[in-house]
Amino acid sequence: MTNNLITAHYDVDKNLTANVLAAIKKEKGGLENLSVDDLIAIDGFHIRGRKSTVELAERLQVRPTDRVLDIGSGSGGTARYLASRYGCHVIGIDLTPSYVHLAADLSKRLKLDDKTAFGCGNGAVLPFMDESFDIVWMDHVQMNIPDKGQYISEFARVLKPSGKIALHEVFKGKAGEPYMPVPWSSDEATSFIIHADELKAQLTERYFSLIEWRDVTEISTQWFQKMRAKRRANGPSPLGVHLLMGPNAEEKIANMGRSLADGRATVIMGILQKA
Repeated sequence: MTNNLITAHYDVDKNLTANVLAAIKKEKGGLENLSVDDLIAIDGFHIRGRKSTVELAERLQVRPTDRVLDIGSGSGGTARYLASRYGCHVIGIDLTPSYVHLAADLSKRLKLDDKTAFGCGNGAVLPFMDESFDIVWMDHVQMNIPDKGQYISEFARVLKPSGKIALHEVFKGKAGEPYMPVPWSSDEATSFIIHADELKAQLTERYFSLIEWRDVTEISTQWFQKMRAKRRANGPSPLGVHLLMGPNAEEKIANMGRSLADGRATVIMGILQKA
């Protein structure tokens, strides 16, 4: 039931692929000869967009031989960036059927379908064999996971020995719960956000050693402020992550920015290695 509620929160547009393609055509003038960089506006469904993806990938030192699992892959932007930049193979899973369909369609148009694949899946019940990935990548996922212990044991299971996890996550701040609705949830029924130290303790007590755990709340807050100011001045462009969030996208975006500014949310970028 919980997964159904989470899926319903995200799966707001049954014609998502068609609407995104129409926005790309309007923004770029056509659908031919698209590059990964042409899709930055729709692909960065996480704080700081492409910039945070580039930072985390560089710190992770991704290799062409790596097999990567992207949990909560959304529109597939991270998978396509990693595949195009590093030549690695990436499998993305997401609870939301419309996101999965969009991700696959865009990857095919960019001729990256030989290095990326997408399917509907639950991050806490992974449909993969033990020790089958070199990297597990997570962008803003844990807030929708009720059982953190089960989730951690699953991605630890599918990681190879000495495999790494790359996370870029939103956590609860000291000032209370985030304002609702936010991009990951409309209300408390689908929000399972915890404090950063709680997840770090669960990760390191059994499975992982810490390589990096970096608080990026301040630069994330600044990014939201600049982004909101730009949207107020110019309005949203035809192509953007608002297409993934439904009619109240602006409210969700504003509440996320307020939550960061008021100490109700924090953002961490981390890299850990399987012990």
